[in-house]
Amino acid sequence: MIKITSFNPFQNFLRITQEFHEDKAIVRLKSLSTERTTEFSYEEVGEIRDGFYTANTQRTFGFFTILVSNMVLVIFCNWLTSQPAWYLIPKITLISGIFLYILSYLKKWHIIIVNKKGITLSYLQRNNFSSNVLVEDALEKIKSKSKNIDELTTAAPFPNARPAFKHNYFSFSNLEKTADFFYEDEIIGLQKGVFGEEAYKVKYNSLSGEVYNGKESDGLQWHIFEWGFLSLSIISGLEYGFGVQTEINPLYFLLIIGVLITAAWIVSLRKRDVVGFYNKTGQIEYWAFVNRSDKENFEKIIEFVKSKIPVEAVVEER
Repeated sequence: MIKITSFNPFQNFLRITQEFHEDKAIVRLKSLSTERTTEFSYEEVGEIRDGFYTANTQRTFGFFTILVSNMVLVIFCNWLTSQPAWYLIPKITLISGIFLYILSYLKKWHIIIVNKKGITLSYLQRNNFSSNVLVEDALEKIKSKSKNIDELTTAAPFPNARPAFKHNYFSFSNLEKTADFFYEDEIIGLQKGVFGEEAYKVKYNSLSGEVYNGKESDGLQWHIFEWGFLSLSIISGLEYGFGVQTEINPLYFLLIIGVLITAAWIVSLRKRDVVGFYNKTGQIEYWAFVNRSDKENFEKIIEFVKSKIPVEAVVEER
């Protein structure tokens, strides 16, 4: 048996234990808010892919640690300066929060195990040499027991074959660039952004032929809000906690943040076109932003994809 454990203190002290037996895997999750056990047989596995992701829960924890530490330093400044021992606490938490927030943007390598229906069964994180060896052993055990497993890596997701079509777009709300390649039997996409990198694959025979057409907002306002107030909290915390003087006026800084957030929100009201494809269960399997300049090309992509879907699966467009 191969046993792999992971622990995330920023997600309600979540501990995940994964046991890989001869013919099945058992996944146990335990945190302050939940506790459950699931299992899957290796024969269910249909795809193994990897991705690089930032630590979202750690980033959130770091953000609020900085925010609260700054508020304590500002509100109780006069009292804290006369209490050196107490004064150390918010200063230490402020610096700790800054380090946690910065380090949360480091992308960590994950392995995603997916069943033949496209449902994620397990995540494996590669941290150090010993865990990498265990992960490799677990993957080899799965591959030896399951047939026809698709493998996809972000390092080289695209085959040597020339695609029939390509589609690129940028998402401002996710701060990521996507490249989709349309081959004879599948779509392969690669997403790279601030918060992660991952590749994905969509088989045409999993689609129903129904096309989704809609509009979605795509704005930067939440990122501006986060980074703006974070910068203000760090500047203010360093001034009140460590005497670091700056020429920045907090009121002017708040005004600039407010203007930028408002401008980004107004821009986001202009919704972008979204086109996608439904799978056979009625869920949107694939979708993409389509710019005005790409509409003509994407109409050709829609016709191409429809021509590759088995006739019995095609239904009328919504």
